[in-house]
Parts: sequence; structure tokens; C-alpha cells
Amino acid sequence: MQDTWYVLEDGRTVDPSEVALDEGGALVHASGVPVAMRAPGVPRTRGVDPAAERAKAEAAAQADADAKAKADAASKGGGGGKGKAMKADDQQQLGYKTRETKAD
Repeated sequence: MQDTWYVLEDGRTVDPSEVALDEGGALVHASGVPVAMRAPGVPRTRGVDPAAERAKAEAAAQADADAKAKADAASKGGGGGKGKAMKADDQQQLGYKTRETKAD
């Protein structure tokens, strides 16, 4: 099933429940980004699968949160960003080596 969502000026699609009129009478998303207009008084809309769009928005929000956490950790770490290079446990050598073959 598809729903009709608004398209913002930055290209994102958002649920109409997250959009409201501002003091000037323009449609604005809760984040402050205005809704794109295709003609005066006619908002740009798009038919979307709501479950897929919500999942995409959640993934983007999680990526932003991860990036912010990483930046915060780097700024608190001090040391000029040069620390001990760490290697994940799953990347350690397993002891298997390939044999070289001799061409006849």
C-alpha cells in the first residue's frame, strides 16, 4: 500500500503528520526544512511505501548518531588522533597459509 508524503526542499520525503504551517502560512517540517512547492500553494508530494520510508529514515538517523558519537569520542580522546592501532579479533590470522605452486 502506498501513502502520499510531502517532499522537502532538501529532497527527503516526510510523513504529513510531521509537517505544519508556520507563522507565514508555509508548510514546514518539524526539523525546520520547508516543503518543496511545484506551484504557488501546491506542495510537491510523492507516493511512497510508508514502512520502507520509515526504515530508511531510521537508518539515516542511526548513521548520523553513530557519526556524532565517533566525532565526540575522537574529540575527547585527545592525543592528536594518533593512538595505538587496534585490530579486531575476527581479523587475526587463523594459521592457514596457502602453498605456492611451481609451474612446470
